[in-house]
Amino acid sequence: AGLRTASRLARHALFQAGSYYLDLQLQFEPTSASVSMMGQLANRDRLGSSTAGTPVSLKEGDQLVASTVCNQFGEFQLQFLIKPDLHLQLLLPTEGKRLDIPLNSVRPVLNSVLAPVERPQAVRKRTRRRL
Repeated sequence: AGLRTASRLARHALFQAGSYYLDLQLQFEPTSASVSMMGQLANRDRLGSSTAGTPVSLKEGDQLVASTVCNQFGEFQLQFLIKPDLHLQLLLPTEGKRLDIPLNSVRPVLNSVLAPVERPQAVRKRTRRRL
């Protein structure tokens, strides 16, 4: 067994829109400015209902950066490079509405990744080592 170190920064957030919950986890790779986003969309009023096929879009302003759909469990995954004006959009199945989440709402970690020269302490403090 050896010693492993993790150079990733992680952020977890829970959002609510009407009867929907969106659970997001973002993992940042500081050395490459790439992000892995995993999410799950669920309807709290209809726990057995599926959010499968719900469109998920990542945009920079009005430009599409990445897109996918929720699987049978309401889960989705996106990978992308960090950009300044990113927001996540989901079309809510039964509400007929769009959920729009600016990713600057997870800004504390995002700032430390976007500006590592200005805030190097924030990056080092959030880096965890695993045994």
